[in-house]
Amino acid sequence: MAFVRTDSKLQLSHSLPEASQFIRWLSDDTILLKKPTGMVQFEIGKDTALPLFEPPGWKVNTIVPGTSLQLLTGEGGRFAVKDGPGDLQEVLAGVKIERDFAAADDLTLFGGVDAQKRLWVQHGISSKPEVAAEHVERVVWGPISRRVVVQGANGNLRIYDGRNRSWIPLPPMLLGQWSPDEERLLYLEAERRDNTLVPQQLSLLDGRTPMRLFDITRIGEIRAMAFGKRAEIAFLLAGPNDAPGAWMLTLPHASPAAPK
Repeated sequence: MAFVRTDSKLQLSHSLPEASQFIRWLSDDTILLKKPTGMVQFEIGKDTALPLFEPPGWKVNTIVPGTSLQLLTGEGGRFAVKDGPGDLQEVLAGVKIERDFAAADDLTLFGGVDAQKRLWVQHGISSKPEVAAEHVERVVWGPISRRVVVQGANGNLRIYDGRNRSWIPLPPMLLGQWSPDEERLLYLEAERRDNTLVPQQLSLLDGRTPMRLFDITRIGEIRAMAFGKRAEIAFLLAGPNDAPGAWMLTLPHASPAAPK
């Protein structure tokens, strides 16, 4: 897979630094890249790549966008955070996290899944880790990692809200997209027929309130979705297999954010 960068008009394209892989945007002009030698921050305007310092025995897994917070992994499923030049702080100590590491941007929640398919969470730096769910097949953390969609072994879906340790049930779905503030989840609701998921509705979870938007027969198969900068605008890639189109969708006004 090749990665290139271009301007907003798609007129000027440039290759990324040699042997690098795009990981995520960190700000409007900075991206995180992975190279054989480790992670680097690439400043587009200056066309410079700055390697990230990795403490002995640790590897930078990612950086939380808009912050200097680094998530690091070590041997044996160890997990730590480091804020810029500050000291490294291990979290979820004693738990061998195998996948789906996450840390909230305000350090109020840390989480990950171990080899026994248990979702572990830790509320704050000084708290002890605890099991939030067992028999976990898949998790999808929100962009600021305070809420997470959890799929169990039976295929059932629910959301864990780390702000108040509550659970929100979800219907079967095929696609889902978090809003930037994690207050909304846009998802393609499905119906089970003979152990097969058949897409039915485009739905929205607003805070804790689900609402069905429309039957997807109006626009055809939905392949991808994304929120705009405002959580009241969404974009869909949908339509026939041979001619998908881009759609803009105006969503219902958002409810006031839940207490943190």
